[in-house]
Amino acid sequence: MEQHTLKVLEYSKIIGELRSYASSKRGKDLVDKLQPYKDLEYIIERLKECSEARLMLDVVPNIPLGGIRDLREILLRAEKGMALDGHDLLDVSNTLFAVRRLKNFFMDLEDDIRGNNPYPRILKIGKQIVTFKPIEMAINQAIDNGGEVLDSASLKLRSIRSQMRTVGGRIKEKLNSIISGSTYQKMIQDAIVTIRGDRYVVPIKSEYKGSFAGIIHDRSSSGQTLFIEPMAVVNLNNQLRQLAADEEEEVYRILKELTNKVVLEIDRIKITLVLLAELDFIFARALYSRTLNAVEPVLNNIGLINLKQARHPSLKVKPVPIDVRLGDGFNTLVITGPNTGGKTVTLKTVGLLTLMAQSGLHVPCKSGSEMSIFEGIYADIGDEQSIEQSLSTFSSHMTQIIKILEKSKKNDLVLFDELGAGTDPAEGASLAMAILDYLHQKDILTIATTHYSELKSYAYSENGVENASVEFDLETLTPTYRLIMGIPGRSNALEIALRLGLPKSIIDHAREGISNEEVAVDKMIKDIEENNIQIQKERLETRWIKREMEELKVDYEKQVKQLEEQKKKILAQALEEAKEIVNSTKEEAKDLIKKARNVHMKNIEQTNLEIKQQLKITNDKLAETLQKFDKSTRKSRKVPVNLELGDRVRILSLNQKGDILEKLNEEEYVVQAGIMKVTVNKKDLDKIEDSADQGSKKRFTKIVRSKSKSISSTLDLRGARYEDARERTDKYLDDAYLSGLKVLEIIHGKGTGALREGIHDLLKGHHHVDDFRLGNDGEGGVGVTIVKLRS
Repeated sequence: MEQHTLKVLEYSKIIGELRSYASSKRGKDLVDKLQPYKDLEYIIERLKECSEARLMLDVVPNIPLGGIRDLREILLRAEKGMALDGHDLLDVSNTLFAVRRLKNFFMDLEDDIRGNNPYPRILKIGKQIVTFKPIEMAINQAIDNGGEVLDSASLKLRSIRSQMRTVGGRIKEKLNSIISGSTYQKMIQDAIVTIRGDRYVVPIKSEYKGSFAGIIHDRSSSGQTLFIEPMAVVNLNNQLRQLAADEEEEVYRILKELTNKVVLEIDRIKITLVLLAELDFIFARALYSRTLNAVEPVLNNIGLINLKQARHPSLKVKPVPIDVRLGDGFNTLVITGPNTGGKTVTLKTVGLLTLMAQSGLHVPCKSGSEMSIFEGIYADIGDEQSIEQSLSTFSSHMTQIIKILEKSKKNDLVLFDELGAGTDPAEGASLAMAILDYLHQKDILTIATTHYSELKSYAYSENGVENASVEFDLETLTPTYRLIMGIPGRSNALEIALRLGLPKSIIDHAREGISNEEVAVDKMIKDIEENNIQIQKERLETRWIKREMEELKVDYEKQVKQLEEQKKKILAQALEEAKEIVNSTKEEAKDLIKKARNVHMKNIEQTNLEIKQQLKITNDKLAETLQKFDKSTRKSRKVPVNLELGDRVRILSLNQKGDILEKLNEEEYVVQAGIMKVTVNKKDLDKIEDSADQGSKKRFTKIVRSKSKSISSTLDLRGARYEDARERTDKYLDDAYLSGLKVLEIIHGKGTGALREGIHDLLKGHHHVDDFRLGNDGEGGVGVTIVKLRS
């Protein structure tokens, strides 16, 4: 990647911020080496790793990555055959403990998820980690926390140090008797025992050197004191020196033995430390993602950029989110607008987020944003004036632009800030158009900011070139920092001057000096803005209609379900009654037959008459039940005839109006009822007159207006969940806007402030909102947000 591009887009700031999230020296080294990649599949894998780590952090905030030392120098000395000292071995032990702790964490996590693994890439690395508990324990048993070898490291060392303490005690005992006794009292300079050259000595006045039997080891700077080893302790000091040499030899043997244990596993230790550094690097990216509230972008390699609510990651003040598109129908984007309005920030945001994505980092934007992978990214941004080379701003920019034109090719991204500036406006505009046209013809994705009106016209008239602008509020005379795609920025200099108090006569005189072409361009932009406002209103009404249709669909499906359940219930009831009548009739028939068999012949006629009467009663009951069932399921009425395509009808069973779309046969028709197509028997239809209906669009508009009149100026979100609160607020803003409300009150409560921040993020990017603020003392304070809607 071009180093100049990394510099002007301030990629190093991202690396610096990311570095602070790494726990280990080796993890920080990986951050320092991070560069944008170009392989799509490789980048996707790195982003997936980051997403898994981010998800893991949400579930388990404290991943045990601490305590990892940088052992590279220590292991190198061990490989060269050098015995590691106690402090080196202590670093090895502490690091191996951190390895074992992290390994146990991943094993416990894998047990908890029980086959449903949301972290396949992270756990794959975790499985490769090897633990070295025997080495860790051996070091801990031999080395104390200060890096010193313990007496218990070996039996021999324990014995040597025990003898050293005994001999040392005897030496001190003899010396104390010398300095405290009366024999040498006048010779002693100070009544203390000290050490010189690993030998115990006493301080003697120099004039008594011939009277005090012993070996002189040192002299004071004044020459008044001699440090003499008395002959009485010479043999003891010799024993102590020999024991110290034995101790040193045994300590070295123990350190060498522990070092050899490390060397035997050094290759596996190195591999494990590389894995730990990689995990540290991954989790650093995840922590940075969480800090930025960033997401994993959708990647492609076809030059398509579709950033939604993108934010520059390094801005200290909370940035205004922007939506940017490029590569879908146009490969060149020309951004216009006032100074300090956000043009350069927009340019840097696109460039820097692209570098971040290609580095395997999440980007601060809305989920679903798309980004392309580019072979090269070239940028000419900021004041590149070089005093040393005696180059003007224009010359310096042109030098960089020439390099870009020579190197750039298809599948590259080119960014120009104030293209053609720094020279004669007419020549600069012409040169800028020529450069853009050159890149446009080569199908190189290009974004350029400019002040030139000629470039607005160029973008408007040239196929494959699109305008965009940073919004400016003429009421407050301040930029809003919002990016508007498809509309060039208007020249607001005269309007601003007028509002600031410049006499109108001067403004009118200035307008006379503006060329007809510039006036035409400004009028064109104004017309586009007005058309865009109208489109937004129509889009809003369409959204309303869609919502109403969805509500009707839900209501329709609910009615159908209720009717089906009612139908089943009636059928079941009727069948049950019919079954009871049949069973009762069978029993009565049996009784009559039995009675007939038992009667005398002279009573036959009487019996037959009774049977006929009973059968009539039974038939009447069955007919009554069937009639009841028929009334419950079908309405007696006149069936319509001569139904034609387009006829307006009512579906009786659903109580819904519709239009005949298709005749399937003599009995069945397809009816369009709202957004639903229904197959209906003609017996379930009533024909109605066209005049009774005013058309679907007018009908929905009437519904919208009717509902708008009932909209309250207050929305209470207390107790709502975050996502539900955002959806309710978005719909409420649409409703309130249609109803003509100007000022709204959104009650979100105080709480932790998370819901308030979420609502404020929505309000900042909402196209109906002009301004908002927290409530005053009499309005609910920080628990309420007052919203002012646009006209």
